[in-house]
Amino acid sequence: MVTTGEFIQRLKILGDRPNWSLFEPSQDFYSRLTSGEDADLVAAAKAITDHIAIPPLRTVAYEWGLLMPASAAGRIHIKSADSSKIEIPLFYVGKPFALGAILAHELTHQLLALYGIWDKNEEENEQLTDAASFMAGLGKLVLNGSVAEIAAETGETELLGYLDLPARVDLYNRIADYHAIQDSVRAANLTPRAVDLFIRKSLGQSSCR
Repeated sequence: MVTTGEFIQRLKILGDRPNWSLFEPSQDFYSRLTSGEDADLVAAAKAITDHIAIPPLRTVAYEWGLLMPASAAGRIHIKSADSSKIEIPLFYVGKPFALGAILAHELTHQLLALYGIWDKNEEENEQLTDAASFMAGLGKLVLNGSVAEIAAETGETELLGYLDLPARVDLYNRIADYHAIQDSVRAANLTPRAVDLFIRKSLGQSSCR
């Protein structure tokens, strides 16, 4: 198992990009992920690509009948800088926090492709991509969508993504430490669930080396 420190060393180029900052998922951003309209999904994706300074993708769409493992929840067909395609199961319409995390992960795949960073092993590559989303400043999207409700009647949830929760928190805090992000800024625009489960117990306990 790769440690968070090893991820940081390998992905340091992402954390050292000029004008690095945390992406702040606003209420307006999440409102675009509640409509079920492809145009709103594209607009939300463009907000992320603008933040991580990559060209917007030509196609980002909900797909009828697309079935995927719970941890995955989306897929990207990488072709070129602007012609890759992201597909997301229609199941996630109306689940804005999960959708934000899915977009963060899939667009980080595109970012890594542009940097020529990947692992041949599929599972390890997915873990690398999860880690890279934090290093690229998309950690709030990932934390907000890490635990997704799949049955409102029972409160049943599922874990989206490939890294365990402690690793996600550690990466979030270590890249924030590296950029001297204050605790109040780290906690801003996080869901109450994200704050309760991930942040309050961990703020100020790690450093990026």
